[in-house]
Amino acid sequence: MSCQPPAVEKVRPEVVLEIDAYWVAVGGADPVAVVRGFGDRVRFLHLKDGPVSRDNLEQRPAGQGRLPIDAILAAAPQVEAGAVEFDEYAGDIFEGIAASHAFLAPRVAGVSA
Repeated sequence: MSCQPPAVEKVRPEVVLEIDAYWVAVGGADPVAVVRGFGDRVRFLHLKDGPVSRDNLEQRPAGQGRLPIDAILAAAPQVEAGAVEFDEYAGDIFEGIAASHAFLAPRVAGVSA
């Protein structure tokens, strides 16, 4: 079974994709398989973590939840940029972003502080 929705096959090949790995997981799909399935078209990733639920206040910094962040990154070596973000966050948003950055920086080549 292909990870690509049929509509994506109709989009011109030069159109690249941005995937929110957390919401892929919340939707019931395997984010690693989805990212890998779209191949080189995935150029941007949204990375947050958590228990993989629809409760936005449960979202956590990267590395503090159930997402296989290292495997997601490995499935997308062509990614040009990532977004560390939360839809909502129960703690201090700046501390959450800093924690995500601290977790992700050593895992991603070319990330600057």
